[in-house]
Amino acid sequence: MKALLVVGSLFLCACTTKPKQLSTVVTVLLDRTDSMALQPSSSILRLFHCTENKEAAFCFRLRTIEDEIHTPAVEYEIPSEAQTRQYAEQDPQYHDRLILRFYSVIRSCIDSTNRLPAQRRLYSECYAAIARELVVLSSSSYDNKILLLYTDLMENGDITAYGSGLTVDDIKKMQTAYPLPKRLTGIKIFVLYRPLSRAADKRFSKMVTVYRNLLESHGAHLIIQSENKFNL
Repeated sequence: MKALLVVGSLFLCACTTKPKQLSTVVTVLLDRTDSMALQPSSSILRLFHCTENKEAAFCFRLRTIEDEIHTPAVEYEIPSEAQTRQYAEQDPQYHDRLILRFYSVIRSCIDSTNRLPAQRRLYSECYAAIARELVVLSSSSYDNKILLLYTDLMENGDITAYGSGLTVDDIKKMQTAYPLPKRLTGIKIFVLYRPLSRAADKRFSKMVTVYRNLLESHGAHLIIQSENKFNL
């Protein structure tokens, strides 16, 4: 009888244990050197699931790819419900309002960035921007790490000219200047681009092959798509 009670207790504990709610960071890189780049939308909000995972923390980052290498990033974080419990004693809806504010900031940030005039730039430092954000993501403590790249991946900097593609020597030089983290395991990288011509599609496909070989060899998972739909 005692053995049955012990087994029953263990079974009950196993059934009532809640799974860990996973924290999430989403970074958006928008290429403003490509006037035809697909733009981010509020569909990005589906990647967070804040309401269903109140015990997890969330972070949103946005940086633009320009003709300069060093560009500022916008970052907004929301703590877990446990971290805000002291405020909830006086205001039970405090964390829910934080979530609404978080979503509102993301929408506003995306809208204001999309309204910036698009124009072809002389240079395009795609690799440097991507490498810098992957360093940030790989060192973060978040469980889910997602990078959204709105770009054609075409490089036009000090190492390679626009439209010429990347050689093995080019990649080695770029990695020396901006090293990738050794481990990118668990990072999901979405490349979002909608080519307007067959020629653009071919150029993009070549660059995808380069980046897939480079990033997946470090453990990242590369996903290519032409629309703002995310199924995780």
